[in-house]
Amino acid sequence: LVSSVYNFITMVVDKSPLSGTALEQFVILAKTVKGAARTELIKQVLEAPGVYVFGELLDMPNISELASTSEKKYFNTLELFAYGTYKDYLANNNNLLDLTPAQKKKLQ
Repeated sequence: LVSSVYNFITMVVDKSPLSGTALEQFVILAKTVKGAARTELIKQVLEAPGVYVFGELLDMPNISELASTSEKKYFNTLELFAYGTYKDYLANNNNLLDLTPAQKKKLQ
């Protein structure tokens, strides 16, 4: 299931005929995703080149509700990318997702 969600999100973001930025495409997707698709979307947006603003996603009800679930590390990591620094990641990484090299570079 997770790989199908990943493939769907990648297809929509990479090949969307919608005008606008990659962030706008993630925001459109975030309005409807639920379950595992939410966490996959967060992983994708954190990895996406050219996306450096994350506050709009944090404000989405279905994304912000992750803060009070067992998947809160996804929300915490998205919040880190919105408001934090790599130094914050190093100080609090037990409450955050493990970052890929691309995500670490983006956060720095």
